Amino acid sequence: MNINGDFFLNGITNGAFWYHVAGGMQDWQYVNTNCLEITIEMGCYKFPQKNMLPQLWDEHKYSLLAYMEYVHRGIRGFVLDQRGHPVKNAVLSINQGKNITTTDEGEFWRILLPGRYTVLVSHRKYLPQILNITVDEGSAKLINVTLEQKLCRENTVDSIRVRGEGAVRIAVFGVDSLGKSIVQELANATCLPEDLFVEILQQSTLHLFPSMSAERALYLKVIFP
Repeated sequence: MNINGDFFLNGITNGAFWYHVAGGMQDWQYVNTNCLEITIEMGCYKFPQKNMLPQLWDEHKYSLLAYMEYVHRGIRGFVLDQRGHPVKNAVLSINQGKNITTTDEGEFWRILLPGRYTVLVSHRKYLPQILNITVDEGSAKLINVTLEQKLCRENTVDSIRVRGEGAVRIAVFGVDSLGKSIVQELANATCLPEDLFVEILQQSTLHLFPSMSAERALYLKVIFP
């Protein structure tokens, strides 16, 4: 393509720097199907002649196969409930990048470079789960996650409690030992709520944190964007 004045370092460019496309299939695939779609420009002719095809294939086949292998890197797996049934529309949030949503079968996949990641798995009907994972070189790491339904847990300490399913979202967290005790009492009081709490929980969702941490800050960032 240098003949026409185009030059790309190592033959690669970000499409947005080349020419603008408003709402292409690449955007739709990325947002709606968790898939990465790219455009590969293999030559200067939009409709190459038949006799050009063998050379185009020979010049690009190994790069194409190597690129396809990257599909099998990162993490993959299923999100299930305690009965082993798939959890549809569970959200996987990682330190950076877009959130991933599970399919009807509870399946998810995410291409990641080697490194350490914090993954938050959440769903409005289940207790959230935070995973610290290490992604290595090679094949994608299989991670199957089992989520527990939102139930009252009177004796648990330092766990996140979620009450209600209303549209108004409220977070309450303790910043010291007294605050921690008060939040735990609030969790107990809303476990078997009296009439006042019943009315509140019909309109709101309470996220209760006896204490805060970096991982819970990530949870807050996702729940309260």
